Amino acid sequence: MNRETAARFSFLLSTPVIAGAAGLELPKLIRAQRAGQLGMPLSHVEICIAVSAVVGYIVIAFLLQYLQTHSLKIFVYYRILFGIVVLALAFLHMGFAR
Repeated sequence: MNRETAARFSFLLSTPVIAGAAGLELPKLIRAQRAGQLGMPLSHVEICIAVSAVVGYIVIAFLLQYLQTHSLKIFVYYRILFGIVVLALAFLHMGFAR
């Protein structure tokens, strides 16, 4: 399996999980809005969902296009650097918690 096919497969696998999570949270969101706890109309939430779906689609399309001609090395370096930063922050936080 090549990189692009593997990425496409992983995105397809995530679709039902994301839809299920949204389906579980939507009733809570509607109840919060009816109780006046949301602080914004549902139309704003619908716009946010639509914008995030469009942006997500564009980013996934870009990533799949990127994977056709590039390797994942940049993401490996990013994850290693990010992991080091997270561990450093965790150790610093533990030191301040004492």
